[in-house]
Amino acid sequence: KNYDLQASYTLPKAEASVTDQFPGDEFTGGGIGQFSSAYDTWHASDKLFGETPWSTRHYVKVAGSAHYDLTDWYEVSFGVNAFWRTGYHYSKRQKPPKMYDPAGPNDDPDDPSSWTGFAPRRSESFYFADGRGSEVLPSIYQIDVSLQNAFKFGKWGTATVVFDVNNVTDNQEILTEAETYNPNNPGIFGQANAWADPLSYELQLKYAF
Repeated sequence: KNYDLQASYTLPKAEASVTDQFPGDEFTGGGIGQFSSAYDTWHASDKLFGETPWSTRHYVKVAGSAHYDLTDWYEVSFGVNAFWRTGYHYSKRQKPPKMYDPAGPNDDPDDPSSWTGFAPRRSESFYFADGRGSEVLPSIYQIDVSLQNAFKFGKWGTATVVFDVNNVTDNQEILTEAETYNPNNPGIFGQANAWADPLSYELQLKYAF
């Protein structure tokens, strides 16, 4: 009667085709762009079926609480809420490999470092070497705890003091911002915000008649 525990595990795999580029785009007739033109647009997939953006493969959630009636006028509750999930899948743009261009004045067929050409559909703007959903952002977890104290005053009501600690371990994972695409460093991923809010404390005072 005094304890409660719930846990769940989800194993999803969302697959589809991303066929639109930007909301209100005059060339595609509108749609929802995923991340930016650098990630999982129709330029990336060529309308092929594959893992969609924002697909997380593993998701675990746990919630538990304990409740104690210590006296006729005082009771206390302690709760924990936590989750862990793998990072979202995405497709990362890179610089395409150069190929020999017979029309290039300085292209030497025996010296790949001199090549300046590109293969068909391998423009520098939209080249995805590893295909759809091949990259995964860092996983994330968060733990929240709550302590609730209730004081009963009979017909005069109940006063409750609630103390919450959100993101106990201050786990935020991605903390810095980088450019979405940099030809000189194609391995970086542009993420302006952290995955989770930082550690925070909340104190609530309630009175019920």
